[in-house]
Amino acid sequence: MLGHRYIIAAAVAGSLSNAAFASSKPLSKSERVVCQSLRGCAEILERHDASEFDYAVLQREFERFGISGRNALFDILESDAGNPDIASMILSLGPLSPAEIERLNRMWSLRNAAQILPLLKNASDARDKILLTLGHADPNVREAARQAMMSWPDDAFKAPPGNDIVAPLMMALINDPMTIAAPFVERAKVGAHADLFSTLLRSGDVDLVIAAYKALYRENPKQAFQLLLSEMRRIESPEQARAIGDMLAERHAQRNDGFYLKFAQDIFADSSFPIPARAAGLHAVLRSRNSKAILAIPRESAPFAFLLSQQNFITQDIYMPALTLAGQTKAIADVVRIAQSEKWVNRDRITQSLKATPFYDAAVRDLIRSDDIRSVRAGIKLASLKHTADIKSQINHPVSEIAITAKRTLKLPTKETRPKRACRLAPYDMDRVTEQMPFFDSAWFRTQNGARISATRDALISAHPTSRGWLAGYDLSALRSNTSVSGGGLVIYDNKTGDSRHVGDFVSPIAVLPDRHLNLGQTTFRFWIVDSWGGDSDDTSLYRLDMSARAEAVKHIGILPHNAKEFSVAPNGDFLVTFLNLDNGAGSKQPPLRYSANGTVSLACAPRLAPRSSQSLN
Repeated sequence: MLGHRYIIAAAVAGSLSNAAFASSKPLSKSERVVCQSLRGCAEILERHDASEFDYAVLQREFERFGISGRNALFDILESDAGNPDIASMILSLGPLSPAEIERLNRMWSLRNAAQILPLLKNASDARDKILLTLGHADPNVREAARQAMMSWPDDAFKAPPGNDIVAPLMMALINDPMTIAAPFVERAKVGAHADLFSTLLRSGDVDLVIAAYKALYRENPKQAFQLLLSEMRRIESPEQARAIGDMLAERHAQRNDGFYLKFAQDIFADSSFPIPARAAGLHAVLRSRNSKAILAIPRESAPFAFLLSQQNFITQDIYMPALTLAGQTKAIADVVRIAQSEKWVNRDRITQSLKATPFYDAAVRDLIRSDDIRSVRAGIKLASLKHTADIKSQINHPVSEIAITAKRTLKLPTKETRPKRACRLAPYDMDRVTEQMPFFDSAWFRTQNGARISATRDALISAHPTSRGWLAGYDLSALRSNTSVSGGGLVIYDNKTGDSRHVGDFVSPIAVLPDRHLNLGQTTFRFWIVDSWGGDSDDTSLYRLDMSARAEAVKHIGILPHNAKEFSVAPNGDFLVTFLNLDNGAGSKQPPLRYSANGTVSLACAPRLAPRSSQSLN
């Protein structure tokens, strides 16, 4: 179809140039006309979209036909040939008349919302229709509706939504929670839709949870509280637990009787509640910054583990300040234990906040004995004489940069002493496997600023088949249409249904490898994932993904040394990695490394050497 654009453009340009050669006079008005009749202009629009013909040229033609041209554009917009570019063309010809707004309202449906949306942005009575567009199946259309809402004046958010759109709006937000719609949830009439408002309590979006509970409480306080208890028993993720915990903390701040704080404490202490629900109560207590309540937290590892696991920066920014302020050393011990067992990348920041606790020296020791240079350097900066033996234990570390740093700290010679031996590993052909992935419907992502982005095939950077479908890694910065969005993630596709869902909290999964050698037709439930942090960082992390249970388990193995180049899997399932031949600062190169599933690291070509592992705080 793209060729049609050039054929049409060439035909138009040819006629103009022929006229120009026929006479040295300027082109007459009739000679500059692209289409002689309104029907001719309409036929071009009906046959060619904006990628095939310059709509700016046609816009001037339709403007020439006045009101008849506008009516013709509306006719095309309402037909199967309608598209958003035609709506934009109508808008560029001037503001909508009352009759056109009325026609727009009659022709609108969720099915054709995408092509009408450019006009809805500027229609004074189109607010509820844009709210309904949040339920569109296409995430790009939902994002366009969200963007339109961002330009609304404050007054547009103050009136409740129409009663006839409450149910579809709630269902749209259950499917794709959008913070910007929270004012409408809060002001909506609950009526017969208490179940939908109740479901929003598990949306994981703090503003929507607060708004949904306010609406339920306004309608029926007793029922609202019972629905809250019911939904808390159905929490599954830390994100859901934090959102409900934030709502409880916000309600506590608005009451003087301490009811919601006491409720949160009781939920956390009640072993009959599921662990995620108890974690929500724990989060509310920590958010309250009530030192007395925080000190009263019993030693209960399971809710802490649920709330803190894989949530390293949330713990650093929210939980540690609250625990430190209250002097809650029992809970701090749980934080340190989880941070070390999961090899959090920000253990250095966590350690700095432990200076006034009995865990500080052991936490510094853990940093020094780590397997990534970032942590080792941080630990050495915080070290005292009592940590000399810990530094000495790293002088033969398989990661060259760690060994060199330890030697320099101890003022030892840094010359490479390892035997020079060839070590070649066959890299895993990820490109070949990725190319074999079938075409699924585009997965979509929510970026940090809330934007919805469809990840098309050009953003696919890694893939591997599973027993039921495919794992696919995306990097949104690779999108051809992208100019500013970064990030990405790992998506699971189902071969049978075509459905997709996200797994883990990855930024740019550059490699997905099976946990062992697979013969033709074999599949596995376990994978190695290599994730690039993106942004200004050139760090990459290694993970293990286990899909054998109902809920996927992601385990951080460690940060790889810089300049990781090629990856492969050993016959016993170990992960092997080679590096670019760059100088590490002491005339030494990084030999290939071997990582096992339990986190041990050793030289890939020296299997007889005892592998190393990070020391954990007991």
